[in-house]
Amino acid sequence: MKQENQHSRKKRADILLVGIGGGGGNALSSLIVTDRLSDRVDTLAMNTDLSALMIRQDRSGVKILQLGKNLCRGRGAYDLEVGEAAMREAKEQVCAAVRGYSMVVLIACLGGGTGTGGTTVLAGWLREMGIPHKVVAQIPYYFEGSRKAGLAREALEQLRQAGECVREVAEAEIQETARAMGIEKFTLMNCFELADQVVVQQVEKILVEMGAISRTKNE
Repeated sequence: MKQENQHSRKKRADILLVGIGGGGGNALSSLIVTDRLSDRVDTLAMNTDLSALMIRQDRSGVKILQLGKNLCRGRGAYDLEVGEAAMREAKEQVCAAVRGYSMVVLIACLGGGTGTGGTTVLAGWLREMGIPHKVVAQIPYYFEGSRKAGLAREALEQLRQAGECVREVAEAEIQETARAMGIEKFTLMNCFELADQVVVQQVEKILVEMGAISRTKNE
C-alpha cells in the first residue's frame, strides 16, 4: 500500500497550463491535441464567454472555469476593465484551481478584454500565493488595430515591471515560422493558426526545460 501511495504522488500533476480568454483557450486546445502532454501536466481554460468554454471542453476535454458569471453572464468581456473585474469576481474559484501546483503557465493573447485584464490580475495572485509561474503572451497582428496593440503593450509592461517571466510571441516571430514552413501568403485563417503554433512551441519549451515532455515527439 505504501508503494502505491508513493507511486500516486509521483504521478500527480504538478504543472498547470491556464488558457485565459479566447486566444489563450485556442492555444491550450492546440497543445492538447499534440498529444505530448504528460501526466505531470493539467490544463484549465478560463473565459467570460461560456459558449466558447463549452465548445472547448467538448472538443479537447479541457477543464473549464467561467469568469464573471454575474458581470458578463456568459457573453464575454470586450473591455480591459471588464476582464479584470470578471477575474476578480471569480477569485475564490480561481485561487482554489491554481493552488498546490509547483508551476503555473499562463497563456493569453493580449489586447482584448478577458485575456488582457485577467492575466495581469491572476499573475498578481500567483505572486501573493508564492506559486512559481510564467506567462506566454501573444501580441496582436498589425491589422487588428493600434488600440489592441497599445493595450497589449501596456499589459506586457505591467507584467514585466512586476517581475514576471514573460515569453512574448510577436508578429515577427510568427512570420519567421511561416517562412520556415514555406508559407508565403498570410490569410485571416492561417494567421491565427500560425500564432497558435508559435505559442504552443513556447509553452513546449517551458515544459521541456522542466522535464515534463521530451524534446521531440519521438524521444
